[in-house]
Amino acid sequence: GPLVLLALGISGAWIGNLTKLEPYRPVFMVITAGFLFYAFIKIYRKPNVEKCKPGRYCANPRSVKLNKIVLWSVSILVILLFSIPYLSHGVDKQKNKVGTFVNGQPSAMETIVLSVPDMNCSSCPVTVRLSLKKLKGVYEANVLFDQRLAIIKFNPDQVQLKDLIRATTQAGYPSSVIGTTKIKGKSSVNKSN
Repeated sequence: GPLVLLALGISGAWIGNLTKLEPYRPVFMVITAGFLFYAFIKIYRKPNVEKCKPGRYCANPRSVKLNKIVLWSVSILVILLFSIPYLSHGVDKQKNKVGTFVNGQPSAMETIVLSVPDMNCSSCPVTVRLSLKKLKGVYEANVLFDQRLAIIKFNPDQVQLKDLIRATTQAGYPSSVIGTTKIKGKSSVNKSN
């Protein structure tokens, strides 16, 4: 849910409440599979000749074909939605190589590590990553689900720390700074919670 809403441009802290449904995901999957199984039985069993009188929808051969096409389309969509948490790990590993250059050299960048403790679903890192990548000046955003961390490489001239924290919070996953490191110039590390 949060991933679809974020992809549609709908965000806000209230989306984080939807992640509370994650423990019930297997139940929703079983219910959905049950409905699909029932639909397959209804469409592929032989129609009852007595109930399907001439002139009715079920008597038209095109209606049966259309029902099968819709059922298979919905089934493929459901399978894709079921697999998003497993596919999201591969998508999350992709890195954005776009950067800002000054006189042919990369501008000053910083790497910051944010603690994102409310990530409790396997698709949560994708939502956090997409939220961060929307910000101008963010070069890379790697989100580690198992450690509940977001490692962000960004240009401090284009995006500020408060913007990064606001982006994760609006996606429904409040964060706090663990540490920062400047890549160009002096390096510094801040430890705070």
